[in-house]
Amino acid sequence: DIGGGEKDRVLDISKRENSFIFEVPKLPLTLTLDPEGHIFRRLHPEEIVPGLNVLLEDREKVFVIPDRGDEESRKIYLELAKMAKEKKGGEILKAKELTEEKIRHSSLMLLGETWKEPVFSKLLSNLPPPIRLEKGTFLVNGKGIVEEEDCLLLTYPHPLTPGKWVTIYFGNSAAALSRARFIFFYGWDSYLLFKKGRPTQRGNFPPPRSSIFVDLLARNLHGIQSQRLREHVSYLASPELAGRFPGTAGYHKTQAYLAKRLEEMAIQPILQPFSIRVKDISDARLTLSTSSKKEVLHAIPFYFSREEQWMGPAIFDEANGLKPVEEDIQGKAVLTLFCGICEVAGLEEVLYGKIIDYQNRGASALVFFFEDGDWNSLLPYLTYPSYFAPSLLERQRKKEKEGYSVNPFIEASKMMARAKKPPIEIEIPVFFVPSNREKEKELINLFHQGDLSIEMTLQFRDVKIDDANIGGIISGNDTEKRTEFLVLGAHYDHLGKDEKSGSYFTGADDNASGVSSLLEVGQLLSEKKAELKRSLLLLFFGAEEWGLLGSRYFVENPFVPLSQVKAMFSVDTIGGSTNEKEVFLVGSSVHPSLAGKSRRFLQQVGIKEGKEIDRFAFAFGSDHYPFHQKGIPAVDFFASDTRKLHTLRDDLEAIDFEKLTDVTRLIYLTVYEVLTEP
Repeated sequence: DIGGGEKDRVLDISKRENSFIFEVPKLPLTLTLDPEGHIFRRLHPEEIVPGLNVLLEDREKVFVIPDRGDEESRKIYLELAKMAKEKKGGEILKAKELTEEKIRHSSLMLLGETWKEPVFSKLLSNLPPPIRLEKGTFLVNGKGIVEEEDCLLLTYPHPLTPGKWVTIYFGNSAAALSRARFIFFYGWDSYLLFKKGRPTQRGNFPPPRSSIFVDLLARNLHGIQSQRLREHVSYLASPELAGRFPGTAGYHKTQAYLAKRLEEMAIQPILQPFSIRVKDISDARLTLSTSSKKEVLHAIPFYFSREEQWMGPAIFDEANGLKPVEEDIQGKAVLTLFCGICEVAGLEEVLYGKIIDYQNRGASALVFFFEDGDWNSLLPYLTYPSYFAPSLLERQRKKEKEGYSVNPFIEASKMMARAKKPPIEIEIPVFFVPSNREKEKELINLFHQGDLSIEMTLQFRDVKIDDANIGGIISGNDTEKRTEFLVLGAHYDHLGKDEKSGSYFTGADDNASGVSSLLEVGQLLSEKKAELKRSLLLLFFGAEEWGLLGSRYFVENPFVPLSQVKAMFSVDTIGGSTNEKEVFLVGSSVHPSLAGKSRRFLQQVGIKEGKEIDRFAFAFGSDHYPFHQKGIPAVDFFASDTRKLHTLRDDLEAIDFEKLTDVTRLIYLTVYEVLTEP
């Protein structure tokens, strides 16, 4: 089975041992020999479907009877055990009479509520679906065995010893056990749910193993180790790293840890330094004057404005911001209305067109007056750590009350990152002034009084933090395809300290989970590099929380040619505990063929695909987006609960390591296929 289709081949098996080669176009999922059962052979015990009959045929079996519960039910269980022993042999014991060795090396039939005894806890840790045990209650296909007339018969492979079995049989009352003597008629079923002694649900588990069926994916996945993932996450989310805030001692330890792990894989670490630069307002003042009146305006500098201290005449454009001023503006400040521009498609093109037009015609300064409805269009250009729009400030205060991290420098940087750079350098100061219709009428009247002048001061200051991307290359071996690269990336920065509580945002899920997954996938692929056709670039990005600054820096300054990067996978927040074990392939609607490479492995690794969330998470969602903007197909793996992110609840206890392991396996299979396909 190669996923989406099968390939068949007839083999000559005239000899005792027969070798064969089966070429397939991509990583196969399974291999089945003699799928139609043409060969008559003896089955190994582990090839048999689990059921009560299988347990009864084992010579080394124990019937465990309860010593608690109502007397009538205990009597039924004892009679049942005696009946089975008389026909098939075995021992009848109480839980307290069993040694650890006997528990490990015997098939066990746990009668009544003996399964609740602590000595059997290891036997219940990994029940096969659709059986679950939650808060002391068995569930079959989500239905709890809670009613008085309910009864369960369940047989599954012994989790500690291959070739042994565990059967659990219990009812919630003596009435539920009224037909207990008939359970031997259901000996070939793996599980049955009875009500009043009649089966209401039944089914079978697959055999533990098969000598004719080979799960080829499982052979590829044994190298993904949950324990290593746990060790990585535990260190990256430890107090020693203090929230992995850029520029801190804990951050430098994180960088050293990643470099050392790459070196252990025999991968030469590549350090790509860059700086986080957050612009803030140092001084911004704007005053309008006539011969009879002076008015100080609440002015917000445009992000790409030139710093300057200037005073001179002003002219007011009474038309809307789409129409140019026709009179001479040389050496003057132009005051104009922003309304109308925000409604035009391609806001930046129109806005920059006006600024450049005024600049080329000799204007010394430019002031736009805008109304509340224009704010959303302008946020990337008018947001600073010391100034947020009223609506944005209100949202941040609400988030902070709900326990989310709100760092003004990070929040401003994220917003600034969405600003589109002007096509040429802006060489004049540009301000925006919040206004309304009444205020605009006052300004027009002020202009008509004549002798309108303006005085302005604008000075910025930069906050700079040193950061770095950390990369490593696993080279492919195909002479033609080794120059093609797949990028696998995850950001390693987080939010640092919560100043109010003094606690650290550990970021166990965001994104210690993603970094750990990359390290594990890199470890396994470095061991299999002889099989790879294409090359893999592992990239640990800095400053993702600040507006994807690390990944944006890489695509603008790549140390491998972008023309040779054929695809990119981002891994961001994949370990959080959720109700469903599901993964979101962010970007699947934009790059469906790339997402499809993961979809064919979902069932095999036991993960569902979450609903499509691209409209919320694709644009600026994570480090995949700068690659997409450069025309490179890119998909982000996400698998968590967004409500815990950027809170103190994103800690080690919130990680579901079983899910993290399965998502890592999915990522590994996807990457391996891309690197090895023709």
